[in-house]
Amino acid sequence: MLIDVVFIIACSAGLIGALVIAAIGARFSRSPWVLACGGAFSGIALGTATYVTCGWVRHGFNPFQAWVLPVSLTVLMLVMAAQDWFVFYADRKDAVQSVQPTVVVLATTLLCWLIAHALGGHSLFFPVIWAGAGSLAILLCIPPIQRSIEANCSIGLGTLIGACKIVLPMTGIILLIPLGISKQSVPANRPGGLGNFLSLCRDIGLLLPMMLINGARVPPSAPALDPLEYLLQAKDGGPVGGSMPRLKRDSVVLVLVLAIHVLCGVMIVKD
Repeated sequence: MLIDVVFIIACSAGLIGALVIAAIGARFSRSPWVLACGGAFSGIALGTATYVTCGWVRHGFNPFQAWVLPVSLTVLMLVMAAQDWFVFYADRKDAVQSVQPTVVVLATTLLCWLIAHALGGHSLFFPVIWAGAGSLAILLCIPPIQRSIEANCSIGLGTLIGACKIVLPMTGIILLIPLGISKQSVPANRPGGLGNFLSLCRDIGLLLPMMLINGARVPPSAPALDPLEYLLQAKDGGPVGGSMPRLKRDSVVLVLVLAIHVLCGVMIVKD
């Protein structure tokens, strides 16, 4: 009996969530196909998350089911991006910039694995390598977040979406973006089986960027204050330190980050 009640609660949550997301999405998108698919996927995600959460309440936390919540949130984020609730990737350049921190982390992991395999164990260079990689990854996170704040005209929403833009590639979902960014088409005279397989891979790769690279679909709004300009704004509305060019300000941030990591490196060497 309790299983039936939990199932009914999950179905009700999924149905209500699907209707709400489709109704709100109608303000941003006029495509019935996008609204219908978005409502269906969001309903399934919300219903599954509700069912798992109710199961945790009744039987206790099950760590093997913890993957359901981030997957459900990712599905909801993809649905809202497809319905143009906000600007996720402004353009292809923004998508490439958002993937760069993940590339740095993967390259560093591969380098450390090769060094450990060559030396047969742990190396003293690992903390230095990871400190440098962390510095580079932090610096590469600044442009995507800045572009997200500018595109969404909101410091809070832009920072949140910018963080999602950086975290999403680390989940492996964005691996198909290079296929979507590429404009090369499969030749028509390619052999049937291989040509059909490559065409299918390209279509799947195009689907995800088509949903996420939505800067051109979202109508522009009034520009927002830069985060540092907002924090340094005086009570009379003017900046505290005068107008500083963005390139100069970013250079100051770069020097600050490098100084912090040099200090950390000195502490590692002393230890």
